[in-house]
Amino acid sequence: MPDCLGALVLRDRFGDGTLTILHCNRLPLEQTLGVDLIYYNHNYDSFVLVQYKRMTENAGGAAQYRPANDQNLADEMRRMTDTEKRLRNQSNSDGKTKSFRLLSRPFYFKLCESRVAATLDAGMIPGMYVPFGLWKRLLKAPEARGERGGVVIDFNRCKRRFNNTEFTQLLKYGWIGSSAGQSQLLSEVIEQVLGSGRMLILAATSVGISPLDYRRNGLGQFTDEDDPLGIR
Repeated sequence: MPDCLGALVLRDRFGDGTLTILHCNRLPLEQTLGVDLIYYNHNYDSFVLVQYKRMTENAGGAAQYRPANDQNLADEMRRMTDTEKRLRNQSNSDGKTKSFRLLSRPFYFKLCESRVAATLDAGMIPGMYVPFGLWKRLLKAPEARGERGGVVIDFNRCKRRFNNTEFTQLLKYGWIGSSAGQSQLLSEVIEQVLGSGRMLILAATSVGISPLDYRRNGLGQFTDEDDPLGIR
């Protein structure tokens, strides 16, 4: 994955690794892959692709996400599914220890809280990460049903998730993301889309890390003592 694609490149303060970050919002890459952000870990030749979703506050002030109110979700999930079908035909490993993954499916959703203390925190947006496979199960799970039968996702209903620190560590050390063969295909797709400025219809064909959120709790929120203005 070359660094000359207009991506933001950061240097890892913990070592010599490099992480390339591609912002895809409202660009052909989002239309092709269905994601907002692409991470590429140079040390482990691994892509992780993330679609962000904004949570809103209910009457009680709790953050939640309602899929029925999101007109983009179905198309985004279809694009992810189409890409995963292509990736399954690629080699999962080249036999190297660096290529081992706990999960080689590269797509994730991140649910973000609506209130962000941006002036106090230069780190990651508070919220939770959910792997795409788990996300699809969650949308059908009884525990995700609200009082009227609709799907409502919040911190209480989504017990299995990654917070910012957990996700960052898995990404940093190559435990998650695409395998070597899958990364080659994703790199070709990304370069082609960026070079042409147009989306691709994939279904038509058969370590620089930001500082860890030490000031946040297990939900990715500010702890009381580190949030003097009382905003989470």
